[in-house]
Amino acid sequence: YTYKQTLDQGFTSHLIQQVQGAWSQDAWEMRDSLMDMAPYLSQTVLSEAALTGVMPHAMLLEVCLANVDATMGASFLNMLRYDIPSPMPEYMVLIIEAAWGTAGPLTQMKSSLAELALERDQTLALIFQAMQSDSLYYADSLLNWRMQRGEVSDYYAQANYFADMGERDTAEATYQAMEDLFSLEGTSLEEWEDFGHWLRFKLMMSDSTWQIDRLSEANQDSLLWMAENLSGSASGFARNILCFFYDTCPPMPEPPTSKPSEENLIPRSLAVPDCGLFPNPASAKVMFHYGHGVAGRFALFSLEGRRLLDLDLEEKPFSYTISVESYPPGLYLYQIKNSQGIVLCQGKLIVQKQ
Repeated sequence: YTYKQTLDQGFTSHLIQQVQGAWSQDAWEMRDSLMDMAPYLSQTVLSEAALTGVMPHAMLLEVCLANVDATMGASFLNMLRYDIPSPMPEYMVLIIEAAWGTAGPLTQMKSSLAELALERDQTLALIFQAMQSDSLYYADSLLNWRMQRGEVSDYYAQANYFADMGERDTAEATYQAMEDLFSLEGTSLEEWEDFGHWLRFKLMMSDSTWQIDRLSEANQDSLLWMAENLSGSASGFARNILCFFYDTCPPMPEPPTSKPSEENLIPRSLAVPDCGLFPNPASAKVMFHYGHGVAGRFALFSLEGRRLLDLDLEEKPFSYTISVESYPPGLYLYQIKNSQGIVLCQGKLIVQKQ
């Protein structure tokens, strides 16, 4: 009895009523609503609640500590210091910052989701590689997997695929959807706009009787302009057509803000290609000669983009015999890259059957 009379001078219940009466009902309702969602409150909602100025400092501190993941970031702390109607005392701000030492449930959940996303992307990359290197071309399956992953690069690939199939409306809808689905700004927005130029050109090809290996000089000039002036996938698609079909390979554009390091520059000794296939055209076997003096990787592709063959190339010159007896007659593309992904040489292989 003596202890209880000592606490709050025996008027605990009365003091609680006074305190609750001093804080508005709106403050209590906001506090209770936010605490019900703890510890999974977003920083956006927590910031809006603080900026209203409805909750007193003690309430706001309680809500912040219950949702510590949502408080992480200097901008949030500075908002508490300077931007809310009644700036929070510095000692309270420091209490919130000190609580960052242990990751809360929301941060742990984000970390787990990031790990799962990485595993998913690695698995999908293996699936894509296996499908593209298979002797059977799984175009529809590849498209389905890309739709499931749904990244920016997948939408570019989908739009390009639909354009190849002559599905104009679907190709344009896929392209336009990217503006709403992704936060495109800066270089990402520029690449998206540039891809629109390429897509319109590709759809004109689908609508007409143009053949990719028999384009007019005017159309070749259009491709050259895109290769030299556009960015990202649009420039790459245009450059590949010119290189593989018209022996015109515009230089890769230099990054606008970064200077390439010395190890990423092509050595002067590689300026003159020292590789080739012969006989070409071939019907049974071809001899591949490589003499660049640096390690590389040889890849042979069909016109549909299927990877048919991969070879690791040593630094020393050597020759290798490739059997093409199982390949259908037609045009194939080969390419050699070094470990930095720089193209050392590329060309065409024609398979004919006697």
